[in-house]
Amino acid sequence: MTVNSRNVPTAYALWCLCLFGICGGQRFYSGKIGSGLLYLFTFGFIGIGQFIDLFLIPEMVGGSGSGIAMAHANASNTINLNLGDLKDVISTQPKTTGDLQSPLQKLILAAKENQGQLSFGQVLLATGLEAEEAKSLLADAERNQICATANHESSGAIRYKFDI
Repeated sequence: MTVNSRNVPTAYALWCLCLFGICGGQRFYSGKIGSGLLYLFTFGFIGIGQFIDLFLIPEMVGGSGSGIAMAHANASNTINLNLGDLKDVISTQPKTTGDLQSPLQKLILAAKENQGQLSFGQVLLATGLEAEEAKSLLADAERNQICATANHESSGAIRYKFDI
């Protein structure tokens, strides 16, 4: 990605050098090296080209310029990122897409809203998974010590307890 660092007021200031006999400064500045040299040696086409440039400067500065000047601009404005250092940071960030969350994140949030414990039905509602997928998710959560299985005190139903 390149950034055009040229601006119109600077180009007009360089144009004013023609009052001191140095013509074409605005052309060099806008990346038009060939016509800049021509203006320099012909006193801006005997002043006619310099006068016309008064009206062309905004377009010249915003334009693409010569290939040589743009190649130099591309080289000097290139940003290289070493993403190797970011892999650890990225892998520790939650895997979310906008407001969407992974099933495990949905599960943990649901447990947080329910005083740290969920029934299997609540797991299904919170994650939107099918029963077998939810069982696999809960088994993974238990293996990773995210939750533990217990029985409800009065009913004996299975509860998944999360330390939140």
